[in-house]
Amino acid sequence: IVEAVTDATYLKNCKSRTGLPTARLSSRVGGNAAWGGWEMPVAEFARFHAHHYGLQSSFAQRPGAYPSVNVGGGIRYALGMFHR
Repeated sequence: IVEAVTDATYLKNCKSRTGLPTARLSSRVGGNAAWGGWEMPVAEFARFHAHHYGLQSSFAQRPGAYPSVNVGGGIRYALGMFHR
């Protein structure tokens, strides 16, 4: 869908929009890119995670505002993260 809508590759779109300049698709699981098929330095992932899921992020401030699924025990899954 990303490629059809933007007329550019998934990799090019996601790298530019996420701010992950050295990230690449994994040679082992790159076919599952949207579900963790990326490789990058730990520091780069930490910056990405802090920006999108850190205490000041919109997700942390209002996790209930995003689509999620109840997985039991008071835990929900949304945007690639589990939260309570």
